[in-house]
Amino acid sequence: MLTRKSKVFGFDVTKDNDESIHFYTGLLNLSLFIWVVDIVRDKVKVCRARLPVEDHVLFVFMKQRFALLQEILAHIFGLEISIVSNVYRFTQNW
Repeated sequence: MLTRKSKVFGFDVTKDNDESIHFYTGLLNLSLFIWVVDIVRDKVKVCRARLPVEDHVLFVFMKQRFALLQEILAHIFGLEISIVSNVYRFTQNW
C-alpha cells in the first residue's frame, strides 16, 4: 500500500505555465503534454491508483531529462522510494 508523504511537486504545479512544462519535460507546451498523457493513459493502469497519470508522466519525463535519483523523485513527489522504483519499472514497458 502506498504511503503518501507530503507532496512537494507535481503536475498541478506546472499545468498553468508552458515554460514550466517545457523546462521539466522538454515538451513545448501543455497541449503536447496532455496529448502524451492521453496516449499512455491506458498503459499506466498499474500505478494509476497510486499516482495520478499526469504526475506519472511528468515523473518519467523528469527522470529521463534530468537523470534524477530515485531518492530525489521520492521526495519531490511525496512517495516511498520503493514506489518510485515500481513506477519507473512499469514505465519501461510502454
